[in-house]
This record gives sequence, C-alpha cells and structure tokens, in this order.
Amino acid sequence: MNLNRPVITEGFGPVRQFGGFGINQNQNDMNTTKKFIYPVTGMHCAGCASTVEEAVSRVSGVESATVNLAAETVQIQTRTADVPRDAIREALKKAGYDLAEESDSGLKLEEKRERDRKTLETAKRRMVQSWIVTLPLMLWMAVEMISGHHLAGPLVMEIGMTLGAGWVLLIPGRRTIVSGWKSALNRSPNMDLLITIGTVASLLTGLLALAHLLDLFQVPIHSFAGIAAMIMAFHLAGRYIETRAKGRTSEAILKLLTLEAKEARVIRNGQEETVSIRELRPGDTVRVRPGEKVPADGQVVDGEGSVDESMITGESMPVRKEKSEPVIGGTMNLEGSLLIQITGVGEDSFLNRVIRLVEEAQTTKVPIQAYADRITAIFVPVVLLLSLFTGLFWLIFPDVLTPLLEWADGVLPWVSTGMGRWGQAFYSALAVLVIACPCALGLATPVALMVGSGLGAGNGILIRRAEAIQRMNDVSLMVFDKTGTLTVGEPEVTGFEPARPGRREELLGIFFRLEEGSEHPLSRAIIRFARTEASAAVMNAWNLDLSEFRSHPGMGVSARINDQVVYAGNRRLLEQHRVNPGEDYAARAALLEAEGNTVIFLVVDGEVAAL
Repeated sequence: MNLNRPVITEGFGPVRQFGGFGINQNQNDMNTTKKFIYPVTGMHCAGCASTVEEAVSRVSGVESATVNLAAETVQIQTRTADVPRDAIREALKKAGYDLAEESDSGLKLEEKRERDRKTLETAKRRMVQSWIVTLPLMLWMAVEMISGHHLAGPLVMEIGMTLGAGWVLLIPGRRTIVSGWKSALNRSPNMDLLITIGTVASLLTGLLALAHLLDLFQVPIHSFAGIAAMIMAFHLAGRYIETRAKGRTSEAILKLLTLEAKEARVIRNGQEETVSIRELRPGDTVRVRPGEKVPADGQVVDGEGSVDESMITGESMPVRKEKSEPVIGGTMNLEGSLLIQITGVGEDSFLNRVIRLVEEAQTTKVPIQAYADRITAIFVPVVLLLSLFTGLFWLIFPDVLTPLLEWADGVLPWVSTGMGRWGQAFYSALAVLVIACPCALGLATPVALMVGSGLGAGNGILIRRAEAIQRMNDVSLMVFDKTGTLTVGEPEVTGFEPARPGRREELLGIFFRLEEGSEHPLSRAIIRFARTEASAAVMNAWNLDLSEFRSHPGMGVSARINDQVVYAGNRRLLEQHRVNPGEDYAARAALLEAEGNTVIFLVVDGEVAAL
C-alpha cells in the first residue's frame, strides 16, 4: 500500500467510472488539489493528533492537514508540484514525532503487516513487563490496607515500592515519559503528559519518604510510589488494547490488497515469461489461463472466457469476456484463455483506487469528530488546572472536605484520614490526573470511525465519505439498486430433476464427477449440493473414470465418463452439439428460468438426462 502518493480530488479532467466510483484522470492540472498520505510514528492520543495537524499545517505549501489517529497517518492537501516530505519530517521531529520509514514504492503489504505485528508485540511486551512488577505491589498494598497487618517493616516496604515503581516507569513506561516530556517542551501537552506528571510525582513521594526513613529528609511525607506503578500499568494495558483494535480494523484494507495477483505471464518478443506484477507496464500483453487472476486492468485482445467479478460488483455469476471487453485486475478468470493488453497498473489500477477511497474515508473527519477535536484541543490544559485547583482547595479549605473524608473512611477500606492536609491535597490532585488521562472522547471517535469503515470494507461495503457513517444513524429506509434480487454472493442449487427418478443417485454422481474438473461458481455449487444430498456409501461409488475433459467458455463442460460422452451446460451447448431437449424439458426449463433460475442440462450419450 503506497502511503506517499498524490490523489487528485478536484479539477475538470475526464472521469472514468468503475462500479460507481468516479476517479479523476487529470493529474497534469497544477491548479488541482493533491492529497498525500504519510505514516506518522509516535502518536497516541487526540492531543497528539492536534499537535501533528498544527505542525504539518505550518509547512510551506501545505493547505491543510488531517490526522487519522487510528491508522497513524496524516493526509495533507497541497497545490505544489512536489511533496514537501523533508520539510514535513523536520516539522514533525520538532513536535516530537517522525515519519515512518518506507520503500520507494510505498509500504508493501508484507512490510505493513510486519510493522503492525512488531507494534502490537511491543505494546504487549510493555504491558506484561509492567504488570509482572505492579501486580505483587498491588497485592502487597491491598493486604496491608484491608487487614491492617504489615508484611514488612516501613523501610523494607518503601524500598520495595520505590524500586518496583521506578523500574515500571523507566523500562516499560519510558516511551510514555519521553512523549509527555517532549509535548511539554513543545508547548503542545498531550495525554502522555498527564500520565507523566501523575507517575513521576507519585514516584517522587516514594523517594522523599524513603529519604525521611533514612534521616536524609526531615519532613515526613506519605508515599504514593505504588500508585505510580499502578497508573503506568493500567495506561500500558489500555495502549495495548488500542493497538490491537487498530491492527484488526486496518486488516480490512490489507485484505483488499491480497486480491491482487502476485505474478503475470507477459508476452515479450514472442516469448511467454513469468514476471512480478510490479514489472508490468501499460501496453504489455499478458496471458491469463483458467483459474488465474487478472494481473492488472486491461482489455481483451484475443480469446474468450468467463471472469468472476463478484469482488467488484457483488454479482455471483461470472461475466462473459470477449475481444475488446475490459477486465479488472484482481478478478478471477474461470474459463478460457485470455490475451489481455494492460491499460492500468499500480496506483492507476481500479483496485488501488478503491483502497484509496477507503483510506480517504478513514482519514476524513465526521462532524462529531470536529466537535471532539475542539474539546481535546484544550483538554490537557484544563485537566492540569483542575488538578491544581483540587490540590489548592484541600490546602486552603481542609475543614470543608474533612467530614466527607471521615464518613468515607468508615465505608471504604482504602480511604485514609491519616495522610494530613498536604498528603490529602496531593492525593486528590493526583486522582484528577489519573481519572482524566484515558481521554475516551478524543480516542473513541477516530477509532469508531476506522472500525466502521474497516468492517464495511471487509463486508464489501465501501464508504466514500466518513460523514456517511454518522448519518447512517438517521436512516429509516434503505433502497437497493440490484438486478432483480439481493444475493448472498454465490450461487446454490435449488433443485435437481432427473428424467428417470430411479437413476437420481447415479446421475448425481456423474454430475459430481464432471464438475470436479471446473472452477466455475456453478460447478462449485453443484459439488456442494451433491455432497449434501448423497450418503457416504453412494459417494464411494462415484469413483468414475473421467477423460477428455473440456471446458466450453460461456456454455459448459464436457468429458467422457466410463465410456459415456457427457455434457453439462446451457442451451447454447445443446445447440452446438445438436441435442434436442424435447418439448417437455424445454418448457420446464423455460418456466424455471422465468422464476430467476439458471438451468443446466445434463446430457448423457446425446440425451438430456437431468436438469
């Protein structure tokens, strides 16, 4: 997937239509707006997204910047000829972020998956490391608070708590601390800053309490070192859950990329050779055999066959392709050998344009997200002020809040009234930071957007604008524009009518054996039906000799089975081999077709044996 590419979104050039998607072809008009998508590393929250957008927007030539937090990308709009990649990288580094490394052709599928896998593994490792130390500390504190029994002396306990919390902050939590520190230096506070302030301040109380026990600090202070480890452990657990959710939803786009063929049979200098699809160029001529994917968009120049285009149209029945017919890369050739002249490869292919639309839908902001962005832009400063106000209120008006604390002390075992005014002020201010740090409002909106568009893409529903997801909440009536019916995407047999009911299992076995040699959707449906209808003993008797198998593109298949010439196909196949179905069968077939069925005739030794 190429994340560093121009997308023309405005202008008056000719537009090609594929399956309802309009793609502007005019990429030479310098008055049009170009979009570029860059992968960004280091973003964790809505505050990060706002900081990146602001930093990139200040780059010369950039008209606007939009961050997709869930996909960890930034999309810029510009009218300049060149992408200011170096300038964007420099702006991001000053803000504490960076561009992800990528190959010249953009992030390939394998590279993208490998990066996502490593990111998830890193998040999981940090979470596990933090909880290995934090869980014993929590149990230690819980036993002492609930039972009142001290498991160790004050000095031993304080050393254990402080060392354990320090390890959690400096090893698994180091990235969070660095991110929060950078955001403070760049005057763009993010959620990591709240975590950093809360954990470092808590750890500092443990160090001061330890110094007091060692007679190095004369003022007694209540230690919250264990709280620091708890805050960081819960934060890293949440970060792991977020990372896993991002990976699952972005798989929808990666699944679209797996539809591409890997290789192509290109004809050069009269010789057929197998090359990577990356080496294909417009004008190349390729051969696509039955059962192979069309490597790229093109036009049939010789041959005829049936192509499964269900990935594009949703139609379960294959489409007949003859000379001058267009074909789309990623679709499957089911019957016949096709000679195709390539017209579109890489970023110009239809499949990549569909992927681009899905990416853009995930990057655009819905109205509710704009509202969330306005709130999160001031969220961190407001939380810091509220935390400071809470601490000052306890210092100035302790008599007002102490009665409430004494009441809670008799109800909740973890509430303590013995911390003193300064300790309680610090504890309350710290609680404000801890409760506010997840920032569900700023995180949930972009993640929900990506989940919605990702699930849609995975189920064949491509969403062009993110606003459509929000507006779906108001839909009360849905109208489907479909050719007569809504389907499940693959055909199934609705009936099997043999000419002689006593030969049903025998004819079903002949049908099964004949269709085994074909990859056609109708053949697969017949095979599924036969296996469902027949018993195991009957299927064991279906080990029939098959030879001279032949596919007749657009009509059916034929073969010799146990010295019998057998055909299975439509009326055209019968006409070609001068087989008369008879008035009764012709009338029955016409009735079934009028009901929307596709009728296949089974012909054995020149006579219609079943429908």
